[in-house]
Amino acid sequence: MRIGVNIPGELVGRIEALRPLLNVSQVCRDAIETYARNCDRATQLDEVALIEAEAARLLGQESRINVDWEDLGYQDGKAWAQASDLEDFENAFHNFGIAQRRGATWLPWMMSVQGKGAQSVKNYWQRHGEHTEWYEQQCALHPEANPFQEAERLYTAGWLAYVGTVWKMIQRQREERRREWEEAMRKTKESRSAPRIPKSIADEMHPPNQTMR
Repeated sequence: MRIGVNIPGELVGRIEALRPLLNVSQVCRDAIETYARNCDRATQLDEVALIEAEAARLLGQESRINVDWEDLGYQDGKAWAQASDLEDFENAFHNFGIAQRRGATWLPWMMSVQGKGAQSVKNYWQRHGEHTEWYEQQCALHPEANPFQEAERLYTAGWLAYVGTVWKMIQRQREERRREWEEAMRKTKESRSAPRIPKSIADEMHPPNQTMR
């Protein structure tokens, strides 16, 4: 396509002096191409800016959901400990030991935690149901990650931080009582008088001399 270009007279004079070295048509084409390319780039940048602004506007309508899974586990563990009795603790950590030896994760073990505490307080599965929106948001924000495993790990850490500490305290006090009992038995043994043959038996074994008539 041929187009005409209006050039000021002063510029024409300057171009005439350069004609042997200058291809006016090529210069015009290059200038137009450069201008068009810059316009395209500016349009694309404006489009990107508009898209980013729209995304920011939409995200502004979404409130970030934060769940402190470790604290939830800690509070639930505290409630479980306060609602349970000694037998509940013994059964729970007996099963915990078995699960550890088998290399099982904490979830199968938690399924075996029964007793009064398990019946009256919340556990991980109930918390899971309370925070489904958190899982959905985490999956949207981090599609490559697994928020379920992270939530389980944090909740367990919090739960065991309380319940496990109470169990260690129980074991320590049991050990202290055992040592106190053994010490009392040792002192009782040491305080015993040495065995002696009763006098009545000693007399029979060694009767007094009878007077000879």
